[in-house]
Amino acid sequence: MTEQQPTNLPAFQPSDPWYRAIAILLLLVAFWFRTYRLADVPPGLHHDDIKNVLLVDKILDGYLRVYYPENFGHEPLYHWLQALYVGLVGNGYPEIRLLSVWISMAGLALVYALTQRLLGHDVALWTLAWQAVSLWPLFYSRRAIRGVLLVPLAALAAYLVAAGLDEGRKPLGRRWMAWALGGVALAACLYTYAGSRALPLAFMLFIVYLAFVGRSSLRKHWQGIALLLAVAAILSTPLIAYLAAHPEERMDQINAPLNALWGGDPRPLIQNSLRALAMFSFLGDPHWRQFVADTPTFEPLGAILFYAGIALALWRALRPSRRQALSCAFLLLW
Repeated sequence: MTEQQPTNLPAFQPSDPWYRAIAILLLLVAFWFRTYRLADVPPGLHHDDIKNVLLVDKILDGYLRVYYPENFGHEPLYHWLQALYVGLVGNGYPEIRLLSVWISMAGLALVYALTQRLLGHDVALWTLAWQAVSLWPLFYSRRAIRGVLLVPLAALAAYLVAAGLDEGRKPLGRRWMAWALGGVALAACLYTYAGSRALPLAFMLFIVYLAFVGRSSLRKHWQGIALLLAVAAILSTPLIAYLAAHPEERMDQINAPLNALWGGDPRPLIQNSLRALAMFSFLGDPHWRQFVADTPTFEPLGAILFYAGIALALWRALRPSRRQALSCAFLLLW
């Protein structure tokens, strides 16, 4: 990649009115799917939902923590929002689920904006249509649990990174603001759900990618990237310090295959990895509490498109001169 080549992370362009109309229509369809018979599907409150409501009652009484050890350990951000919501609306049923509905709608809008910036209007509309009716985004938007908050915050962090990498005519101050706010969003992700702890790794791998195929972009934006990482590190320090001082029971369970690997037995890690890879098209969660038992992430057509999309993105990412190379690399790592 030469100094004259663009980052391939295109600046946001105002949408054509038809694109806006279609996007609004898709959001309305998504809202209908997320609210229709909200009390009945999934049926009743799962024990996780009930434990969250009990925790919210304690928060409303002044129980504020950077991390809640209850229920195998919970990051606090969703519960703080839930406490604010319950204080305003109450904890009736199915109203307690509506907070997740609105968070999910915000996630759809942010994913649409991110995809539009990275890959254009057409891909953004298809992405929004898919997310509006796909099983897993739909299911978790109808549960009162914290994982739903990770999607909008992660999409916001990615959008701000793309804005920081924009080499257009945006004022320098706006790009610096994007980097700083991206650090805030990344730190906020860490306060939502344990799975978010992989997100900093995705950013670091993208920096490594830039070091090999996008050196001009890295030289141009290293200060902004450093600002993002510094802000995220500072804001996440209280949580990191707590977790370092207090072992997590849930993490001990999840890390069992890694612990076996350190002990010289790679079989649990290999078995878990193969099952995780198979979840996209062959295996599903056997528990009915996860909506439809034994349902893979994608149905056959979705799986074919998923694998084809990975192959196409990988081909583009490994060819720095190709249009949208950096966008595809970023999405693959994400």
